[in-house]
Amino acid sequence: MDQKRGYLSPLLIWTKILVFDKLIRVKLYQMPNKKKITKIAENLKRFKENKHLSQSDLCEKTGLAYHTIAKIEAGATPDPRISTLKKIAKALGVSIDVLVGGNE
Repeated sequence: MDQKRGYLSPLLIWTKILVFDKLIRVKLYQMPNKKKITKIAENLKRFKENKHLSQSDLCEKTGLAYHTIAKIEAGATPDPRISTLKKIAKALGVSIDVLVGGNE
């Protein structure tokens, strides 16, 4: 794809295939994995900011690792475990339903 137009370049992967009894190299293009910001990520960030908590503060309150909170908030972990959501919801003072996108 063209980077001049604001597109991301696809990942280039080389593979070998057999064509007419000859081994040739072929370029395969794979689109990069775009992270979609989930409702959980949006709500986590919003409730965290409303409580004036940093990711480190939330880690201390929940007992979860920093990278766990960071990955959920960044959308890299779209479906966190229920036990993780329970700890986060309790620390933020909301229900799990509200945290995952239900009604407040």
